[in-house]
Amino acid sequence: MATSSESGAQLFSRLGVRRRAKGLDAVIFPEEFPKPCDVYELYGDEGCGKSEILLHLVVRSVVPTEWKGVKLNGLGIGVIFIDTDYKFCMLRLSSILESYIGKSLTTNDQDVQLSKDLEDIVKASLKNFWLVRCSSSEQLLMTIHSLDSFIGYKFDVSILMLDSVSSFYWIDKLKCGDNRKMLEQSHARLVASLEKLVNTYNLVLFATKSAIIRKRVENLGSVSPASPSFSMVQHRSTLTDHFELLSNVWTKFVKYRWLLSVSDQNEVSSNESGNRRLSFTDKVNTLGLKYFRICQNGVNFTDV
Repeated sequence: MATSSESGAQLFSRLGVRRRAKGLDAVIFPEEFPKPCDVYELYGDEGCGKSEILLHLVVRSVVPTEWKGVKLNGLGIGVIFIDTDYKFCMLRLSSILESYIGKSLTTNDQDVQLSKDLEDIVKASLKNFWLVRCSSSEQLLMTIHSLDSFIGYKFDVSILMLDSVSSFYWIDKLKCGDNRKMLEQSHARLVASLEKLVNTYNLVLFATKSAIIRKRVENLGSVSPASPSFSMVQHRSTLTDHFELLSNVWTKFVKYRWLLSVSDQNEVSSNESGNRRLSFTDKVNTLGLKYFRICQNGVNFTDV
């Protein structure tokens, strides 16, 4: 019988020594969420705010819980961010960090040397953040495998982010040609490596996926109500708005899917242009709906 072994670090991680991400954001997550081993997919068109939502969550993760007795409303946990689109901007993250921390210090109205401490807190926060860039699906797979030993000795790492899982879809599809099975095997290897990492170390995974393929109906008036396409168009921006370009193994791996889109002004009264919609689902049912705007200081949720 084949046996497997694990290091002492892996054992401690598996037994729950790693800090949880519970309480990450009360606006987005219900109480007790996110839970260890949860997998969230953020799906939508380019420009709908997927990466900005990730930055929003990064800030609340890496900021310390307190500083010199002042509560900063952070978790102080580690985040590994895998950037496959090469769009991540460290200056943008630093700017949002400064705004979030500065607001917390001002709100608490404590006697803190704001200018000096703000810089120190930002530096302390960024020590909880690791950025990795990958330029191919092969490099991504090797990177995920190499993270096994890294995370095993980094007990503060609780969150893994992948932006995005769909970056190399067209390149891989071109390599595989008409061999759909080969493409599915590539997806299966990626999922298997991610699943091992998430389950071994009780991580929470957030992965974005672009809507690079979408079902469309040009003329709703010409579609019969009895047609399946009629239902698809009738419920646009809902669960049927999602199109799975990856294989079924990825679909099964994802536990929660967030659907992001730019709000239609005809649907939302008094909304200014630029408002985004975030729909929370468990892939079957809609669990909630939020609206937000992307501002200089990050994501701001609205009451609409």
